Amino acid sequence: RIVLTAERFAAIAPDGTEVAMGRVVGWRPGERIELDFYLGTGPEAPTAATIIFTPEGNGTRITVRHEAKPESTMLWSGRAPVFEKSWTAVL
Repeated sequence: RIVLTAERFAAIAPDGTEVAMGRVVGWRPGERIELDFYLGTGPEAPTAATIIFTPEGNGTRITVRHEAKPESTMLWSGRAPVFEKSWTAVL
């Protein structure tokens, strides 16, 4: 299960083990979530993930912007293709 609150972004396994997936750095409910994203780089070199929610017809368009931060620039070129495939699978 995924937990996303104003304070935390984590995955919780069936046995209760919690893994930090990132840190919420901005949240405008119904509009956008901005994260320091740890998966694939760790908390010492987070990437920036912004998820934008836009009303569209009877639904909602979800746009994901995922990019390097200064701390993760050196890792980005190797990780970006994996991130792209993962976001495509999730969404």
